[in-house]
Amino acid sequence: MVIAIITLGTKLRIKQMNELKVRNKMHQYTISKGKMIGNFEGLYKDFKDPFLQTQKEKFETSKKIITNYCEMIKNKQKKTITTLEIGCGFGKVSKDLAKLKFKSFGTDKSNTAIIKGIAKFYQSKRNTRFFKYEIY
Repeated sequence: MVIAIITLGTKLRIKQMNELKVRNKMHQYTISKGKMIGNFEGLYKDFKDPFLQTQKEKFETSKKIITNYCEMIKNKQKKTITTLEIGCGFGKVSKDLAKLKFKSFGTDKSNTAIIKGIAKFYQSKRNTRFFKYEIY
């Protein structure tokens, strides 16, 4: 029995090390050695799911805070609120806000991210629109 636990622990460490290697490769497209690279188009073309943004993240706190704050404002306003997610990637936050009846817009520098995001999240019509736009 102890051998099985050691084997399981080793497999888990190997999986974590592989995930770290992939994450480091992704950072070569974004920020590497303290310098902004900004090759987001390449990142979304070369990786199926950059930074695992379509999966439920272990620490999804910041996204949840944004969603909760917007919902709090909406409840006080009692009207449809429009949101803009800059650097939306696949647009998960915009999708979550659309479920809450927000009129949401998402923009990203990467056209590939926009196309993949629409394909992953938006099979049905919602109050969400996406467009490619560079802010710098």
